[in-house]
Amino acid sequence: MDEYQKFPINNFRVGLSEEVEPWLIPKDAYQSILNATLYRGVLEKVSGYLLYAKMTYRNIAVMSPAPDGVTKTFTLSILGALPVTSNFIGYGTIDASTHTADIVRYASDASATVINLAGVAGTVGTVNTVSGAVSITFNTAPPSNTYSAVFFQWDSAVPSPGPYAIMGIKTYYTSAGTKETMVFDQKRMGLIEPITGNWATLLYDTNFAVQEIPHSYYITDLITGDGTTTVFTYTDAGSSAVHAPFVPGTFSLKEYDSTGAQVTTLSSDVIDNGTGGLIGVGSTLVSSGSVNYSTGAWTITFGTAPANGNYFDASTGIYGDIFTGNISNFFTVDNYKYCAFFTNSIDPIMYFDGASLLYLNTNITPHTISVSGGVPVFDISACLHLSMNRERLCLLSPTVFTIAQVNTIYWSNTGDPFDYTNGGVLNAPTSQPIRTFGFVNTDMIVRFSNSERIFRYTADAFSPFRFDSTNNTWPCDAPYGEINYNTHIVTVGKPAIVQSDGVNIKRADERIPDFTDPTRLAQQTPLPWMNQDSIQQCYGERFDDLKEGWMCYNSQPTAENGVTASDNILAFSYLDDSYSIYEFPLSCLGFGSLDVGGPTWGDTETPWQEMDTPWNSYAFQTGSLLDLGGDQFDNVFLLNVGNVATNVAGDIVPISFDVITKNFNPFVEEGELCRFGYLDLFVSAYNTTVLRVQFYVNDQLYVDASGTPQGYYLEVPITFTTTDAMSPSTNQIKVWKRIYVGAVGKEHTIRFYQSQADLSVTPDQPVYIHGMNLWMKPAGRIFN
Repeated sequence: MDEYQKFPINNFRVGLSEEVEPWLIPKDAYQSILNATLYRGVLEKVSGYLLYAKMTYRNIAVMSPAPDGVTKTFTLSILGALPVTSNFIGYGTIDASTHTADIVRYASDASATVINLAGVAGTVGTVNTVSGAVSITFNTAPPSNTYSAVFFQWDSAVPSPGPYAIMGIKTYYTSAGTKETMVFDQKRMGLIEPITGNWATLLYDTNFAVQEIPHSYYITDLITGDGTTTVFTYTDAGSSAVHAPFVPGTFSLKEYDSTGAQVTTLSSDVIDNGTGGLIGVGSTLVSSGSVNYSTGAWTITFGTAPANGNYFDASTGIYGDIFTGNISNFFTVDNYKYCAFFTNSIDPIMYFDGASLLYLNTNITPHTISVSGGVPVFDISACLHLSMNRERLCLLSPTVFTIAQVNTIYWSNTGDPFDYTNGGVLNAPTSQPIRTFGFVNTDMIVRFSNSERIFRYTADAFSPFRFDSTNNTWPCDAPYGEINYNTHIVTVGKPAIVQSDGVNIKRADERIPDFTDPTRLAQQTPLPWMNQDSIQQCYGERFDDLKEGWMCYNSQPTAENGVTASDNILAFSYLDDSYSIYEFPLSCLGFGSLDVGGPTWGDTETPWQEMDTPWNSYAFQTGSLLDLGGDQFDNVFLLNVGNVATNVAGDIVPISFDVITKNFNPFVEEGELCRFGYLDLFVSAYNTTVLRVQFYVNDQLYVDASGTPQGYYLEVPITFTTTDAMSPSTNQIKVWKRIYVGAVGKEHTIRFYQSQADLSVTPDQPVYIHGMNLWMKPAGRIFN
């Protein structure tokens, strides 16, 4: 055995490498590195992710029977849309003259399936989360003939044809100095909120849900006066412009004369009192009125008929779909003056003020705002990206008067992101469209399709910005693939991944030069690569706790509607300067903040020994910064915890570590064959971890139709037990594991992987490889 020479490999630093062929790459590089990463020189299995919150949709329904002044108990069946959070609200008027209502909310868990409700005026109720039966009993019977109904609100799962892809996970900064997490899918936006009660935790095995935020809706020429008619009624016909459900307390009517001037006398304003009643404001004469929040139907009787030619417009907050984008229309968000401004490149620009979603007035000339389909029409109807820059809200690549200005940036008035009539505009001296942007210090780096320019502040009040060109000709094709590091930004184009500091631009993918353009090395196996047809699906984010930048991308050529959703993560460790691939089919990435602590023994049904995250985990500490990711099925996950992930179908599966080394032969330069005697692995001990080691000779590794590596001549499973023959009774933190090989060949390749069969026993199988020794010796001349 002494004739074998030891070839140690320690302090792994290179990671995934495609820069030369597998027999030439460094000894600590890998042909393939799936679900593994390098951290401070250790090859380790990446952590998984757990369900954190699901998108929910808000429902409002009328309870039976109609109020008659005598009946106190009202019922409802919500079997078709069962509740998934504890955010219940039931309400009805108990005093018509003072518009007083009693509102009931979640009070306690009566059982695993029944929820108790309670109101401040003695109202009680129950919700059965299995049968969908709701019952509310008022202490005072709701009166008749004034208000339309008793209403009930709750959150349900995403209705058909959903679920949808998560398109943005962004932070909203409140005026109180706290943070909330906004989640966008293709249709709606919501905030991550805690769920109260064991029953909700059991439904989704999570303590949080994404609760829908309402948005504004406008209706023009709703009522036209003739001088005699006092009663007006509207019933939603389904195909009309009115959507529902309405947000209680938000419906209002405003009267205008034939010239468009708002009427300020008599029946000037009508508002919704929050419990289904319509009442006059100030001198407005309203005899009676009611609104059905569930359907959008309403009726009103004026004390004095609106004048001939006068008309009423209405506005309300509604729940329901608002966005129209597909899986490529991600959201760009920026915060200023306690509002979160956002765009998805296709819908009108909006902002969130902490209560609802509102349309941003982007008119560049003062004029009356028109409405189409409930949505106000502005001069700037959409933009690709937006960002605050020197107290101005900048709109990149906007659509102005229905014409796309792809090389242009508009900005708001200084300090006023709501006013564009006093703002400005700058066209870049190129016909190339803007793709993405990032910041280095105070300079905005703008990447165009085939060039780069700095959008630089001039301090000139009349011309505050200018474009300065850099020496870049690298294409950029991914609008949302940009990753902003401290000193540079990284962007993605079909020829390469490049980085720029605003002065110098260079490739950032020297170790994986064929990743975005794999045409040169098609014969090399395995070869991870990016689907260029779906490069617009790339979504980038930097996670400083992991010391990594992540980019979601698609690796398969099969496309649906021309674009295929992301199915993998390209991870760059800026600590070790190495790349890895994670098989995580996430659509986008973002951050959250844990405002309440994690589960306790009193509020979770999960047994202590089955918890995937330790009780004292950082992820459970109040105020901790959370790494989040969204998928194609309206799920938001907490990253970097647990040992499971999801596959492209959305099923939860254990994470399988899978690494393929370079092709080894330390004697090839002397023209010698190599006998591989045995392999020593230095690993962290963990009694449940099983690692399978495959050996290949003479570069006979190939990938079959299912994507599984084949061609090995030997497979050996090893268990990382804390004891061994050298230490049979003392547990060890790290252990050496030896595998005998004995094969002769021109090249030797090793694959380390975990099988799903082994992981099905327990997914808790971490892998930490600190070093390895290859024992080899010459075995004669290489011959044909």
